Amino acid sequence: MTEKHTLKILLANPAYRVDLSDGMEQYFFCAGSRCPWSLIKAKKEYPRYAMFPFMLGYAAALLEEAGFRVEAIDAIPLNLDEHHFLVRALEAQADILFFEPVTTSIKYIAGIAERLKKDTGAKIIFGGSHVTALPGETLAEYPCVDFILRGEYEFALLELVQGLSRGQVPETIPGLSMQKSNGEILINKKAAIENINSLPFPARHLFPSSKVNDLGLYHDGFCQNRPALQMHSSRGCPFRCKFCLWTQLIYQQGQYRVFDAARVVDEMVLLRDSFGAREIYIDDDTFTGNKKHVMEVCRLILERKLNTPWSVMGDAMVSDEEMILAMKKSGCIGIKFGLESANSSVLKEIQKPLDITKLSRLIRLCNRLRIKTHVSVSFGHLNETPETLKETLKFSYRLSSDSIQFSIATPYPGTVFYDEATEKGYLMKTDWSAYDPTHDTIMNLPGISVEELRLAEARSHGRWLRHKLHRPGWIFRQSYFMMYLIKRQGMKGFINRMRRAALILFSKKFR
Repeated sequence: MTEKHTLKILLANPAYRVDLSDGMEQYFFCAGSRCPWSLIKAKKEYPRYAMFPFMLGYAAALLEEAGFRVEAIDAIPLNLDEHHFLVRALEAQADILFFEPVTTSIKYIAGIAERLKKDTGAKIIFGGSHVTALPGETLAEYPCVDFILRGEYEFALLELVQGLSRGQVPETIPGLSMQKSNGEILINKKAAIENINSLPFPARHLFPSSKVNDLGLYHDGFCQNRPALQMHSSRGCPFRCKFCLWTQLIYQQGQYRVFDAARVVDEMVLLRDSFGAREIYIDDDTFTGNKKHVMEVCRLILERKLNTPWSVMGDAMVSDEEMILAMKKSGCIGIKFGLESANSSVLKEIQKPLDITKLSRLIRLCNRLRIKTHVSVSFGHLNETPETLKETLKFSYRLSSDSIQFSIATPYPGTVFYDEATEKGYLMKTDWSAYDPTHDTIMNLPGISVEELRLAEARSHGRWLRHKLHRPGWIFRQSYFMMYLIKRQGMKGFINRMRRAALILFSKKFR
């Protein structure tokens, strides 16, 4: 029988929002974000994109299983402003408040935590990438933070909460950082989970809140159905790209681990049968990192007759034709790929072992199979020049992907990218809230001007789409996807997609 505890834990994810006038706001993502970024939207609109905060979800499940009272408030998909978030947080009457701030929101969330600590007397615990990189600095700057948990914090959080329930704090907890009674700062080695199959399924019934358990509010516009519910099949990545935040900070330089294939398909069935998923999005660092695992997942999907479309975050470095054919046969309808740059010297600099001709070939295969594709590109790596930028843009225009994302390379604390940019003196902004790859650059690089990077980010989406509109094959394929969208999401989905296309084409600054 599970022991019941009196302590209550609130897993909180406030929404950091910046007023832009004319009813618009900049909306920053936080818990669960592998790359902290923001979007711009009307204040009254729900975000068109929101990721499920998986580590919060796993932690909630572990705490519940141990008999603790747990509540979650994810203000981002709920579109809660600060006032309404604080009201709900106070109503929770929690003894422990846990936050997962990212670099862009650390100052804001620390302010929220300080207010709630003052009003409730609750213990404050921070986890996530930023505090994993800067535990001592965070504790020194924000005295309201009682504890920090570095790395994969789920089991560490459970151990810490169990200790607090007994009136003690075991100083040997992996990843624990805190100020000891003698003033000394304790910083333990990052927590890591060797066997991720020891994690329970995320406590999805608590999200975005217990009062509003609508998982359809978590959505990625790449997905073609609603609700498109998110899950993981692995953690980490086999590669060592210098800019990758979670691989270096959370997953400690890779440590690529997969959930058992049977468990993966069990969770897909659960999402279909218990939560009404009409599409399942496997939002891994890379779903295709282990071919044997991919092939077994595909086999079990067919054996279990899932009959629910699914899509993934993948990569072209280890994917191959056999893998993609198996994915298609078992119901895959979408794959995201990372490009970053088409220039070989830039790829070598960021340690991304990508063969761009292979990427082109795999995308053409997906085109034939009617698997929707998306590509991500980032400008402004350390050896970027106007020529390398132009090469990447030209390649992206020729590439037959169905959608694309352009952003500015941003060095986050704790990454090799950040260390090298700091050592070379390239960083020109110290305000963490500026570390947003979707709207500005924080580096002054010797090979390319700040203005060139800003203009490239602002104009590239529109130019990419104009190039595509001159390609009959691309237009024909989008017509197929639009018909599918209307069939699965109705005219509302179609209208939203058309509005988005108009914004890309006619806005001076794509947002």
